[in-house]
Amino acid sequence: MSKPIDAKVTLQHSRQLPNITLRSHLAQAIRSALDQMLRVRLYGYNGFFEIDKNTAERAVKPIGNG
Repeated sequence: MSKPIDAKVTLQHSRQLPNITLRSHLAQAIRSALDQMLRVRLYGYNGFFEIDKNTAERAVKPIGNG
């Protein structure tokens, strides 16, 4: 993602977040997007980042425990 688009999207999300109910699904999605943008930005600067697999592991755990 280009840096100008990244900056514009991040700024827009950051401005919208205070106007939304904190526990709404939209607010959760915006916070998640901002977190992911940070990781993508770090990837752009460093060339690598650690992938968080906890979400995937929690989703598969009930299947494994059957």
